[in-house]
Formats: sequence, C-alpha cells, structure tokens
Amino acid sequence: MPEDTNSQLREWLSRTLARLVPDFKAEISDGTSLTEGGLCLDSLALVDLIGDIEDQLGVQIREDEVSPEIFSTVGHLLAFLSRRPPTQDPSR
Repeated sequence: MPEDTNSQLREWLSRTLARLVPDFKAEISDGTSLTEGGLCLDSLALVDLIGDIEDQLGVQIREDEVSPEIFSTVGHLLAFLSRRPPTQDPSR
C-alpha cells in the first residue's frame, strides 16, 4: 500500500478509535492495545469498529478474521487493513 494511503488509513483509524473511546486521553499509537490495558474496547465497541471499517473503508471482515491477533493492537489492525483491498465502493 502506498505510504500516503497507509498514512490516511492510520489517521482514519485514530479518529475512529478516538470517537469510540472519548475518555482515552493518551496518544493512540501502533502499540496501543485495543482491549485490556489500552483502549479497553468491549465487544459492542469492537462490533461498532468493524461496522465502521466495513461501511467507511469498504473492507469486509469475515467472522473468522475477528481474532485476538488482528484486533490486539492498533498496529496489528493497521497491518491487516493495509493488506485488504476494498470489496466495495466505500462512498456508496
């Protein structure tokens, strides 16, 4: 993925996570945990995040891809998303 696209993805994810967890005051970095010890996203917030990814980025996430490895940190999720091309036009 081109660097500018990767940067846009990182910015989008940071804004989306900040919206989902408005009380998190630390900087959101690649090493920030999405769950325990970090953003503390619960299952409902993870469902919201996946919905935003699918709706706004056009990336479909299969149920078997919702794993602790992919959704452990911001960096792991970014790496997963950067390998996944949109399956639909996100501007629909």
